[in-house]
Amino acid sequence: RHRVSRVGEKMFGVLGRFARFQTGQVGRRALHVPARNVIRGRSLLKVAVGVSAFVAVPWALSLTQTAEAESEEEQGKSVPQTIPETAETQEVKPAREKKTRKLDGEEFEHFEYVIIGGGVAAYAALKEMKDKTTDDILIISRDNQIPYFRPPLSKELWYEDSDELLADFSYMEAGKKQNISLMPKEDYKDNVMFLQDTTVVNIIPDQRVLVLKSGDIISYGKCLIATGSYAKSLDVPHPQTGRVTTYRTATDYRELEEVVRDPEVSHVTVIGGGLLGTELADGISKRGETTNTKVSLLVKEQGVLAKYLPDYLSSFLTAELKKIGIDVRTESVVTEITESLEEGKLIVHLKDGSQLETDHVVVAVGARPNNFLAKFAGLELDPENEGILCNGQFQAFSSLYAAGEVASYWDRSSQQRKRIAHHFNSWTSGQAAAKYMMGKEDFFHDQPLFWSKLCRGKYRYSAAGDINPEHQTVGVWLKGPVENPSVPVAGEGEQNALITQERSNTWEESSAYEKGFVYYIKDEKVRIFPFSSAFFLSCFFPYFILYPL
Repeated sequence: RHRVSRVGEKMFGVLGRFARFQTGQVGRRALHVPARNVIRGRSLLKVAVGVSAFVAVPWALSLTQTAEAESEEEQGKSVPQTIPETAETQEVKPAREKKTRKLDGEEFEHFEYVIIGGGVAAYAALKEMKDKTTDDILIISRDNQIPYFRPPLSKELWYEDSDELLADFSYMEAGKKQNISLMPKEDYKDNVMFLQDTTVVNIIPDQRVLVLKSGDIISYGKCLIATGSYAKSLDVPHPQTGRVTTYRTATDYRELEEVVRDPEVSHVTVIGGGLLGTELADGISKRGETTNTKVSLLVKEQGVLAKYLPDYLSSFLTAELKKIGIDVRTESVVTEITESLEEGKLIVHLKDGSQLETDHVVVAVGARPNNFLAKFAGLELDPENEGILCNGQFQAFSSLYAAGEVASYWDRSSQQRKRIAHHFNSWTSGQAAAKYMMGKEDFFHDQPLFWSKLCRGKYRYSAAGDINPEHQTVGVWLKGPVENPSVPVAGEGEQNALITQERSNTWEESSAYEKGFVYYIKDEKVRIFPFSSAFFLSCFFPYFILYPL
């Protein structure tokens, strides 16, 4: 740890005057899987299309219905109609000359680039392509609305008090009105077509065609699968009454908001101490101040965000959440949820024999990649994380790519295989995949980065690099006045701005961890790599943490 602290001093140089270092460690093993890229079997187009019509369609639809019954896919469940139907949200079909491609004597409509998905990765790919190519681009989404920004669903929207703003998913941030919608109308150009409410049921990679639910066949030059993830359901017995729900989409936000506003609901329980569960418990607690709704957070680990943050920070945040009224129960494993018919309450049974009475349960225990389309296309899946196996350029087959939460890609910088379910990675991988589809030859360098804010936004954290629970960590924390970190405190400024080195996993009750950046160390090296966006952002640490993305 002494060596780690010296690494920290070398890393931050100038920043050291206004920061201090905190080392820590989290303990959980990470798995590494060798890269593979195998596609099995080839089939004639007519035979494959026939299979798609008589087998693929009902099979794929049954899988889709099952996934929707369990949880909500990122681009598989409709965004509610409360998003205004403006020019930005309506389907735009600009005039274009229809292009075709002949296969086996038949002509099919052809697009040079096809993007399957309506989430952040798909949108990022479009943004990267639209000004750099004149070739036709087709986006196919099962959503009936435009792509949207998901992180505010667990934070900013719950902090917002204005019903007028919330009506169209808007909120105030840093004095400015923000909205979760991503797709402005100027992103639609003459060479871009966006198909909404459209389901792809099969891809035939060797023929470079895909089959829609309607039976239409579309030819493509290169195709990007960016179908996202869907929320995991609770794997213990529980009532199927709609009072035990998952949370992932804008629709889920609307439905849960109605639950919290219901005067008959006095208590909500959130299961899961990861990013989503912890942020959501904090958000519901904030809204509960006006609706008199209490919140319990059940965490399987010893503290919140224990899979991401060092022990001292996890313990600190757990204590701070309790201070604002959240009933955080650590090392709590749910074994069953029953329903009390007499009192109309849900009873959550825990492994230690205790019980918790509540009105509604929200399950936030992770997500699974929406890979059913890749399975039917014969693409190989990662046996560990179920993502689509890709190389370092997000290529799964000669003309097929995958990006976002559905992609398991080989990270050349860290020599690891990764599937990352964070917004930042969905954005950067979508951009990178688009570049590779257009012929770029370099490697993808961006590293994992996540940010969070808790306790009504008082504590804001970002973590970057090889986020591995086995690694040592170095946390850089602001000292001095938060309003202007570059100005020392009058009288005691120089002393207050000096670096201090803490080499234990303990923490002291203070506001010392309000603003900071956590780095992960392995073999005395910082596991964040040059030329990545995360590295660039970390260089502007004092500003980045004060003005998070």
